[in-house]
Amino acid sequence: MQSHRRPLAFLSGFALYVGGLAAAVAATSTPLNWLLIGRADGLAVTVRLLCLALPSLLLAVAWTYISLRSRQRSRRSSWRWYCIGMGLAMVFTFTAGFFTLAQLDATKVWSPFTLLTSARMPPFWGLQNSLAIVMGAWLGHRLLPARTTPSRSQGQGGTAPPQDPAVSRLD
Repeated sequence: MQSHRRPLAFLSGFALYVGGLAAAVAATSTPLNWLLIGRADGLAVTVRLLCLALPSLLLAVAWTYISLRSRQRSRRSSWRWYCIGMGLAMVFTFTAGFFTLAQLDATKVWSPFTLLTSARMPPFWGLQNSLAIVMGAWLGHRLLPARTTPSRSQGQGGTAPPQDPAVSRLD
């Protein structure tokens, strides 16, 4: 199982990013999106963007926590391969987004705000969603319990007595 941990972490990170973007696209068709769509002031737009990024954030936290909570020795290499998978998925979706944007109608001029924030619009597929996925993955990793293993000097019995630094070891 040790040899499968890195490829599975890579595939899990890749699938998380693609699944998080799919969750963001699904969130654009919810009734909450239609409630906030008519208002154009800054607060309403900010609330709408945060509400649309929330499913991606929650998915990323849960997915990361479940994927990386293995009982094996080290999570450090799994976390690295997980991030590499997410990074490669980002590159893949951004590249596909640029090609998709190039094929769209050339006569229509898209606003930079629409290109950056719309979950259905290439090339970024909603930059707030990408940031929510990365933040959710980081938060899910931080929520994992710390590993504590007994050191070799303590032996099998538990904790070693604290040593006083003032006492000389020569005594």
